[in-house]
Amino acid sequence: MVKGEEFLNRNQPKRTVKLHDISLPIHSATPHWPGKTPPVLTATRSLSRGDICTCHSLSMDIHFGTHADAPAHFVANGMTVDELPLSVTCGPCRVVEFLAPDRAEIPASIMNDPPAERVLFKTLNSKLLGQREFQVEFVALSEELAALLVRNGVKLVGVDYFSVDRFTRQERTIHRILLGAGVVILEGLDLSAVGAGNYQLIAMPLKIVGAEGSPIRAVLVE
Repeated sequence: MVKGEEFLNRNQPKRTVKLHDISLPIHSATPHWPGKTPPVLTATRSLSRGDICTCHSLSMDIHFGTHADAPAHFVANGMTVDELPLSVTCGPCRVVEFLAPDRAEIPASIMNDPPAERVLFKTLNSKLLGQREFQVEFVALSEELAALLVRNGVKLVGVDYFSVDRFTRQERTIHRILLGAGVVILEGLDLSAVGAGNYQLIAMPLKIVGAEGSPIRAVLVE
C-alpha cells in the first residue's frame, strides 16, 4: 500500500532542472593573464606505452582559467582557499547584465535593487573568451560598485574575464576592496550562454591548504 505523501509526490509534475556549466576548459589554448603559466599535462604512465594504466601530472597557475580568489590573495593573514565555507561559494545567485559598449567599468547604478549575497556580472567580456590572445581592454568593476557591494553584505562577486580590476589599474584597488571585506572573487566565468536572472550557484574550489586561490568548476542551476 502506498502512503498518502508518497502517492502525492509520484503524481506531482516533475520539475525540469537546467545546469549551465560556466567554467572554461583547462588547456593551453585558453586565454590567460600575461605571465601566468598555462597548464602542462604530462603523462607519467600510459596504456599506449604498455603501462598498467594511464596517469598524468598537472602543472598550472592557481589563477588560470575559471578560479576563485580567497582573501589571502591580497590580505596579509587573510583566509585561504581551504578555509572558505562552501556556504559562500554555493547558494542563491543573481546574474546581472551590463552590456554597454562604451564603458570600461561597471557603474554602481547597475544595481537598481539590493543585490543578492552572490552576484555575477555578465558583460561584453564574454565575447573575448573565444579569442586565444589575452585582451587588455575588458570591462571591470568600478570602485563605487565594489564599495556598494561590500556595504550591502555581498559574500561573492564573479566576472566574465580574468580580473575584477582593469588591466591598467596596477594597485588592484577592486581586489583590495572586496577581499579586504572578506568577499570571495570568482574570475574567468563563461557567462556567454546565460541570461540575467536568479540561479543557484555551485562553485567548488579545491581544498588546497594554505593557498590564496584555486581553480573551480562552476555551475549555475536554473
